[in-house]
Amino acid sequence: MTSLQDLISYSEEIQSKDHPDLLRVALSLARYLESLEAEISRLKPLVRDRARDQVGDSRPGRVVFPLPPEGEVTVTFQRDRVSLDKDFPVQTLKEALGEVFFELFEEKTSYLPKKEILSLVENLPEHLQKILLESVRVSEETPRVGFSFKS
Repeated sequence: MTSLQDLISYSEEIQSKDHPDLLRVALSLARYLESLEAEISRLKPLVRDRARDQVGDSRPGRVVFPLPPEGEVTVTFQRDRVSLDKDFPVQTLKEALGEVFFELFEEKTSYLPKKEILSLVENLPEHLQKILLESVRVSEETPRVGFSFKS
């Protein structure tokens, strides 16, 4: 197996989509990345535990472990996230809490375009198509690249 540093150096030379080694180098780098991510994921809980030992109950907060000259490791503790249980009937809660409900919860209404909206627009009259297309943003998604490894 080629060393990671050799692969990085060689990949820096690849400047064209037609380079004969483009796909092989990308796959090899992805294999290293997968191994590195697995090891980092294994270490993260240990880093979090070390940081918890330092902050104790004073969360939210931030712990910085300086590691000169390489850099630093930062652990940020955020506030607990609270959300309404989707299975709990909101109307029951509103009735039980009365006016207090609106002191504890924000009411939000949002509208999301359906996935098939662009094909449905074609069936609308032209003046409605125009209004609709002015009201939405259409952005082309970046194609996803995946890598599969054989042992």
